Amino acid sequence: MVSAVKRRRPWLIPLWTVLTAGLYWFYWHWAVNRELRDAFVMPVGPFLSLLAITVGWVLVFPPFLAWWRLLGRIDEAQRRRGVERRIVKPVGFLLFLTLLLGPVYAQAELNRAR
Repeated sequence: MVSAVKRRRPWLIPLWTVLTAGLYWFYWHWAVNRELRDAFVMPVGPFLSLLAITVGWVLVFPPFLAWWRLLGRIDEAQRRRGVERRIVKPVGFLLFLTLLLGPVYAQAELNRAR
């Protein structure tokens, strides 16, 4: 059974992230990768992506690569669903540096691919 991508309110992500001292951000990243894998049959390991954004900070590079790849998966999901104006990966990547606005943009774009 193929599961669908969950529709989330993008602006609640920063609120939940602050209220949970950052834990929701990690959960959101894992959940979105899992949903993309299941709904769009994409080759992604949600747990490995989660490791990249948590433990990967030791090596500096993995979190950035994990975020870039997530944005690419959202772009692919939009392409498969026929969304005309798709996600702008450089914008999403720059917003990732804020840690709160990146998920807002990514979730808003993912909601368009539902």
